[in-house]
This record gives sequence, structure tokens and C-alpha cells, in this order.
Amino acid sequence: MKLRSYKNYIFIFMGAFLLLISAFTMKVEAKENSYKPEIQGSDENTCLVFKGKCTYKFGLKKYNGKIKHILYKKTNSGKKKIVAKFNLRYEDNNFISALSMKYYKKGNLYFIASETEDTEFCSINLKTGKLNQIFAGGLLQTDICDNYIILYDEGMDLMPRSIYMYDIKKDWVTEIIHSAVDVHVDTKNKKIIYTQIIDRESMEMNMKYRVYQVDFHGKNKKILCKNVTAMYINEFEEMESNMSILSMRNRTRALRKNCIGIRRAR
Repeated sequence: MKLRSYKNYIFIFMGAFLLLISAFTMKVEAKENSYKPEIQGSDENTCLVFKGKCTYKFGLKKYNGKIKHILYKKTNSGKKKIVAKFNLRYEDNNFISALSMKYYKKGNLYFIASETEDTEFCSINLKTGKLNQIFAGGLLQTDICDNYIILYDEGMDLMPRSIYMYDIKKDWVTEIIHSAVDVHVDTKNKKIIYTQIIDRESMEMNMKYRVYQVDFHGKNKKILCKNVTAMYINEFEEMESNMSILSMRNRTRALRKNCIGIRRAR
């Protein structure tokens, strides 16, 4: 009887010990899973960080005498495992060398490939290694919100540009705004605020701008300011709940009449 009793105690102790180990393991895994993947670095020196470690990076490797882009993963042992190999070139067959990671979402890594004044927006599936060439343009700027990525050219002074929306779920790019001069993407409220020139008196003189607001689909268009007289409108700035227009190059006279949420530029 005593031997059987001791055996029962041993089984109970072992069971409790295994439960304790299991609980500890689950706690550690939960802590590790709580780390959100993020992109660190700038320009082409970027990496995708998992659990606090730089896990995915771009590189170059020679295959059959030709240089190719690679995306590799650093394993726990420190080895490099190639996830994808690809070759990005322009129409004139020039090699694109600079790759900069931008976003990670649902197993896909989004990045910009650029060289001089041309860029391409792409993604790579980290499981399959499949490359998706999404959009090609000038010096692209991007903003992400939920399942939408807004794409627009960095632009030159007073030159109109188009704004595009990439729907991640549908894998589809749509032009939502044509001939915008200045662009501000309000990711918090899922709005795009942009200007258009409505009266171009002279390239060297003040012009009249109109400020619009649309949603990420280019719909629900609203005039925020009917007339703003300025030489340049360089940037938008959020101040509390209002949107301000800042003009940096010339004295600007903001016409407050018919303006919503616009304060006088200084």
C-alpha cells in the first residue's frame, strides 16, 4: 500500500512539473509572438526585424556570371537562407541596385527599387519567394493605412502629378487623383488632402490654388479652401484638428473666405 501511495505522489509531482513547464513555454512563446515585425534602417540599408533581430535583408549574388538581387533570412545559427532571387532592370536594361524596404503585412514584404529618377514598387511573399512588380513611376512616395497603400510621385515645383491607391487585398492599382500639385496623406482619418492650381498668372508670380479632400478611393470630394493665393505651397502640417498650409518661399496671403480648417500661412 505504501509503495502504491509513493507511486501516486510521484505521478502527481511529475504531472504538476510538466504543467509548469508547459505554462512557462506558452508564456515565452506569447512574449515572442507579441513582437511586431518592423522595418529598421533607412534607404537601401534596411532590414525586416522579427523578435528584435534583423532577420530579412537584401543582398546581391552572382549566378552564372550575372549579378542578381536576393532576399535572405538569417537563421538562428547565423546562416543565410535565400528566400528569393530576382533581377530588376529598367526598359533600357540598366540594373536597379538600390532596394529599400517599406512595409510588412500578412507575409508580404513591400519595398521600393530605385535608381536615379526611376522607381518601382514591389512585394515579395516570404513563404513562396514570389516577386510582385506592382507599380513603376518616378521618385515614389508611399503611405500605408490598413489594406491600402497610397503612391505618388515626389514631384517637382508646380508640376502636376497623379495619386494612386494600391488595394492590398485585390492586388490592384487605381489612379484616384489627377494633376495634384501638393499632397498630404492623412492616415489617421483615411483622407488625402491635395492642391490644384486654378489660376496660373505666371511661373514667377503668385498663383491661385484650391485645396481638396478625398477618401482613399478618390470619392467624397470636398473643397477645404476655394482660393489660396501663393507662390508655393510647400507642405501640409497637422496642428490639432486643423490642417495648415505653410508657404516657405514667398509671403503668402491665405484667403480665409470659403476655407475650412485652413489657417493663414506664415
